[in-house]
Amino acid sequence: MTGWIPLLVRQEDYAEFAARVASREIGREDSGVIPSFSSGPVAATVGATKEAELLATLKSWSMEALRQLAESSATFATAERWGKAMDVMCNHVGEFISSAQLAAEAGMPINHWRDAPRKLPSHLAKHYEQNIGWPLKAVGGRDLKKDDQVYWGMTAGQAQRWLQVRAQTPAIGYPPTTSDRN
Repeated sequence: MTGWIPLLVRQEDYAEFAARVASREIGREDSGVIPSFSSGPVAATVGATKEAELLATLKSWSMEALRQLAESSATFATAERWGKAMDVMCNHVGEFISSAQLAAEAGMPINHWRDAPRKLPSHLAKHYEQNIGWPLKAVGGRDLKKDDQVYWGMTAGQAQRWLQVRAQTPAIGYPPTTSDRN
C-alpha cells in the first residue's frame, strides 16, 4: 500500500473529492486497505463547535456494514431510505441538517424519512451485528439551538467510507419495489 496523506478541502467540495478518490481506489490492488479513522469518540478540543462535539460520539460503521446497507436497499425500504440519507449527508459533512431538508434533498416525502429512524432499530437487530449504532448522528434541534425537530450529521470518515461503497455498489431508485420487512 502506498502512503496516504491528509488533504484539506472546502467542506462544500469534500463529497466530490472523496468520490474521486473512492472511484480511483476500486481498481487498485490494495483497495481494501483504507486509512483508519477513529472508531470511537474523539476528545473535543478547546474551541470545537457543538456540532463537532456531537459528531465525535458517532460510532463509525465498517466497510462491510456500509456495503450491506447499500446492497440491501433493493430489498428493504428502511435500508433504501437510510442509503439515500447517507448520500445526502455526504454533501453536508461535519454539519447537521434538519429532517425536512434531508428528506427534500433525498427526494422522499418527509413521512417516509420519519419512518426510517423508527424502523431502523428493528432492522439493525435483525440484520447487523449487535450494538452497531446508527450510521448518522441524530440530535434534537434544541441541543443545537435550532427549530424543534431532529437534525442529522455525518463524520468525514463515515462519508469517505460510504462514498467508496457507493462507488462499488450501484445506487437503487426510489420508491422501493419491495415491501419493507425491516
